[in-house]
Amino acid sequence: MKKYRLWLAAIAAAVILGGCSDRAQKEMLKSYEVSYGMDEVLSSPSGNSGKADFFAENLCVVESEDAFTDDLINAGAAIIFNRTDREVVFSNDAYTRLYPASITKLMTVLVALENGNLEDTIQITDEMLTGLEGTSLAGIQSGETYTLEQLLYGALLPSGNDAATAIAWLVGGGSADNFVSMMNDTAASLGATGTHFMNPHGLSDDNHYTTAYDIYLIMNRLLDYEQFTQIISTSSYTAEYTDADGNPAERVFSTTVRYVSGDTEAPEGVTVLGGKTGTTTPAGSCLALVSTDGEGDQYISVILKADNRASLYEQMDELLTKILK
Repeated sequence: MKKYRLWLAAIAAAVILGGCSDRAQKEMLKSYEVSYGMDEVLSSPSGNSGKADFFAENLCVVESEDAFTDDLINAGAAIIFNRTDREVVFSNDAYTRLYPASITKLMTVLVALENGNLEDTIQITDEMLTGLEGTSLAGIQSGETYTLEQLLYGALLPSGNDAATAIAWLVGGGSADNFVSMMNDTAASLGATGTHFMNPHGLSDDNHYTTAYDIYLIMNRLLDYEQFTQIISTSSYTAEYTDADGNPAERVFSTTVRYVSGDTEAPEGVTVLGGKTGTTTPAGSCLALVSTDGEGDQYISVILKADNRASLYEQMDELLTKILK
């Protein structure tokens, strides 16, 4: 298949319509230039054209990062955008490709919400759990049966790789590989051209990467779903599932986001609605959040590749204080 070097036309339209300068337009487009097959970008999973239609909507666009400096921010990438007013509050390396770890599950949940039925059920099999030993798990076991809605909680709150894989099998029609293709199709439809997925959970792979800006695009779409906001704002959820013997049982899923669990307080004047954590050795400590200020404006903030959890939350606090300045 012939490849073309594509400057995504829809992004250009968004910048021009937003009134950015010629220099800013060129700088932003250069940052976001990525090689794609034209059919990947212009054809939707259903065969319809216009995968970049989403860029017809007004989005935050990073014109230049020259004006943003903060000695306390040293992660691989850090952004905070005002989703309500579509303003960039702070941006550092927004377009740098990095490993997302379990931030991946944001896309897993988005594909599930766009293509699945919350009441659909799936029985967990040994095959779904293979290779996940010793990783972040929700604790689901072979033979148990869950609804898609319960698995969404299991993927987002305790960051269960088992729950994410079960979602992939359920929504992907029995094929995790098919589901991953759906993830990449959805990324392209959002204009997330710095992103490529290899699995539904975020375990490390050289070809599994994203950018802080692309995470913003994914979160921005997810916030159109009330179910997503409900899940990420929940500190603990009890799933009433069916065990391997066919009996009713319960399993508790608890959030890993310290602002939601109450283990960390947000800066005064900022309300954290929820978010998603991610941690692997190659990815470092990662966090994507949705927050509001006292005026009700909504913000999306992302930090990728902080050195450790303590540094992650210190830097996120620093980002959140920028809302109030």
